[in-house]
Amino acid sequence: MTTILHLLLSLIVSRAEASVVLSEVMFDPSGSEYYDEYVELFNTSETESVDLTGWAIGDDEDSDGIAAADEGMALGPGQFGLILDPGYFEKSDRYDPLPDDALILTIDDGSFGKGGWSNSMAEPVILTDSEGNEIARYVYTLGNAPGHSDEKILLEVGDSLENWADSRRDGGTPGRRNSVDPSERDETIYDARDVVINEVLFAPPAEESEWVELFNRSGRSVDLNGWTFSDEDSLSARLMAIEPFPLAPGEYVVIAADRACFARAFPHVLSRVLFVEQGWPALNNSSDAAVIRDATGKVIDRVPFGEDQLRGRKVSLERIHPDLESGDPDNWMAHVTVAGGSPGARNSVYVERLPTRASLVASPNPFDERTILSYRLPLTTAYAHLWIYNSYGQLVRKLLDADPTGSERALVWDGRDDDGARLPMGIYIVYLEALNARKGVLCREKKAVVLAR
Repeated sequence: MTTILHLLLSLIVSRAEASVVLSEVMFDPSGSEYYDEYVELFNTSETESVDLTGWAIGDDEDSDGIAAADEGMALGPGQFGLILDPGYFEKSDRYDPLPDDALILTIDDGSFGKGGWSNSMAEPVILTDSEGNEIARYVYTLGNAPGHSDEKILLEVGDSLENWADSRRDGGTPGRRNSVDPSERDETIYDARDVVINEVLFAPPAEESEWVELFNRSGRSVDLNGWTFSDEDSLSARLMAIEPFPLAPGEYVVIAADRACFARAFPHVLSRVLFVEQGWPALNNSSDAAVIRDATGKVIDRVPFGEDQLRGRKVSLERIHPDLESGDPDNWMAHVTVAGGSPGARNSVYVERLPTRASLVASPNPFDERTILSYRLPLTTAYAHLWIYNSYGQLVRKLLDADPTGSERALVWDGRDDDGARLPMGIYIVYLEALNARKGVLCREKKAVVLAR
């Protein structure tokens, strides 16, 4: 009777152990950080937990004991187990925040296998139980984009090559459902520039942080789940969202580096912001590019930029129109208002349709306290002079002095000169001039206004 009982218990334990499978292998993290390697397990049982005490993970040459990180060694039914290199906890935050519902584990050696997983030759990843029995074996394949793991497609099926695929997400899906899981696949094919980079703050003031605004110019909703943002260096790519995040047609979303800094500068925009606070790809002020990719790694938009476009100002770089080319420098201009940027809203330099000629309007006219001077230009971008002369031809006020401008703008004149002194009543001439560095003066316009005290 005792022998039969032991046999039954052995069968139960063996069946439970067999429910643990390899589900993901990160063998080539972005950069050269070996401590960002990981192996993911999954317990396919619906009812039984498995005690991983005494279990090991390794290659053909060396095996490392699996150890608890902080939550014990019992892998619950339907639970992922994430085995991290011991160096991760002190040297990296690449995958933080780690999922709360995963069992976080590590190994009792300095690296996986014999010196970490190889990036130059395929190696077997071998999982053994406390008795040394081989539970699972998978030989990963080379050729993944850096930072993209091998993921198992159907967790309950074996470890043949046909049942594994490259992760669709930079960084993989450590401790989470795999991106190649059939229930997770989004077969929607997005076209280049369905979503465009619409505004970039790459040289922020000291108290602010970098951010990028996206705009959906297509006629359909776009799910940003699994999409990445990077600078020119694709190794810096970071996930925008790890959950479904639909972006409706004509809608904006902002990707920001620092929640606190962004909230101080633009508190009204927080409802449509994705914060990438871990591993933000710092943008080079002198020359760089902002790049977005969909969940398959396809480049959707790329915008090159440089500090010469800002002329020394600490403001965002704005797209003039979303339908014009991303790489055309004439489609970009520095933000023109005191806000320094327009995240989540139409850009300050946006142009719907250009007028055929320049126009200048003053309202009210005559005026006593203040008048609004509005102009429209037949240009997408320019530098503007808006000067005011008295009836003797003397320059008394410079409202704009070679300031960057879009095709239209409105300013208030309070009837004072550049020193703040109140001017006497009379007729004044408002002079508008638009120019650029290559072609000089592009257009001029004048308007007489009456200051009546």
